[in-house]
Amino acid sequence: MSTATEPRARPDAGLRAWARGQWRRLAALTVASAALAAFFGRTFGTVTDDGRLYLQLAHNLLRTGHYTRLFEGHWIASTARLPGYPLLLAAVYRFAPWGRLAPLFALQWLLLAATAAAAAWLARLVAPREAEPAATGRAMLAAFGLVALCPFLSMYTAVVLSEVPATLCTTVAIGCGLAALRAREGDATAPPSHRELAWWAGSGGALAAGILLRPDTGVVLLVLSVPLWRGLGARRRRGWRPLALLVAIALAPLAAWTVRNWVELGVFRPLVTAEATEVGEPQHPGFDRWALTWLAGYRGVEDVLDNVPGAAIDPAMLPSRALGRGPARAQTLALIAAYNRDDDLTPGLDAAFGRLAAARIRRHPLRFFLLLPLARMTSLWFSPRIEFLPLDDHWWPPGAAWENDARDFSVTAGFLLLNAAYLALALWGLWAARPRYRALLVGLAVARTAALGAYISCEPRYVLELYPLVLVWAAWGAVARFGRRARPAGGG
Repeated sequence: MSTATEPRARPDAGLRAWARGQWRRLAALTVASAALAAFFGRTFGTVTDDGRLYLQLAHNLLRTGHYTRLFEGHWIASTARLPGYPLLLAAVYRFAPWGRLAPLFALQWLLLAATAAAAAWLARLVAPREAEPAATGRAMLAAFGLVALCPFLSMYTAVVLSEVPATLCTTVAIGCGLAALRAREGDATAPPSHRELAWWAGSGGALAAGILLRPDTGVVLLVLSVPLWRGLGARRRRGWRPLALLVAIALAPLAAWTVRNWVELGVFRPLVTAEATEVGEPQHPGFDRWALTWLAGYRGVEDVLDNVPGAAIDPAMLPSRALGRGPARAQTLALIAAYNRDDDLTPGLDAAFGRLAAARIRRHPLRFFLLLPLARMTSLWFSPRIEFLPLDDHWWPPGAAWENDARDFSVTAGFLLLNAAYLALALWGLWAARPRYRALLVGLAVARTAALGAYISCEPRYVLELYPLVLVWAAWGAVARFGRRARPAGGG
């Protein structure tokens, strides 16, 4: 920790000089990133079901000025999605021909390039205290390249989903928060400087946009608030100003959204429901609770839950733990058969699934509260991440997957190994390079993963917003493994 007599750190100092010195490499990486994004756009560009809803909301914003959608034959004021991404789409199609995806994909690539630049800045912010300037420069360049050329991020530039802009907002919010923390290190007892408050305001602005794009970005707000809460102590005036500024700016758009929902629909809904449903749309808490008693990853969501209600459940597609044994198995099969008669979850049937879930939880509390959430959390990170590529991602067991489709299995296995390599290099970077603020940032990754692990729709893309942070650690891992620098002392 710096002493009170040292000048306050300026995290932006030297960035322009670094960019000027590395402009050829940065330009080459940027061109390669554009080529990779263009490949995904021309070959795999797609509009998902969520994308169609986003486009409908954006179209109605442009046409009528109202945030509405067609639902069950009626035009309704929608609350199923926060308005961040539809507003972005509306801005794009205000100046581009409606329905053309190329302008949107191009914009999303520009946002990815901005994310790569933000990752390079983040690599500088987390540089170990005694790292040599040359090592920091190499880590910054590596972070830029890893993000710009990461296929898991690049493929989402060719999908009508909010992941790319939400990832940029998350990366910028983390960077501004760390810059604010570094600005206060010169004298932790002094009143917050204008520079520190400006960084907190920037973090709050990025979080405000990020939350409107994906509500789980709010986890970043909670974690960044932790050092401010800890810093209150006896110096409450010193701590309250940045904390209040961060929270007020980050949550201001949600206040307007909440007022809109109350005035137009008479409901208090500051975010969206976990199931992303409209007001009055049927929900199935009992069935969802039952699903959480056996769901261990996205495979069960994709194969079974995405089709319910509306399609029959094939018991053969369920893992053995979903059916149980003896009388419990017979009861489960009877409920599935009752659902399959009409492919509809009536309130009575949903309540029966809820009672079945309660009985299963009483019999296996450890599995429900610990083992299955850990399995879902693991599946969020250890995934081939090819949800939107035309590939069969059934890769387990490997022998059967190879016999079923050797080409798809080979590509899927390659992406799986690439993901594992990124994660392994990031873990090495955390251990060997000991970047600053690692306790705070690892806590952020754990908190977000734990929150998503309790969520029934545990899609691997939901942790993509933290992937630039992972790649920053991987960049420092590459420097620690292959670069020459003085071994740092201390940690974050």
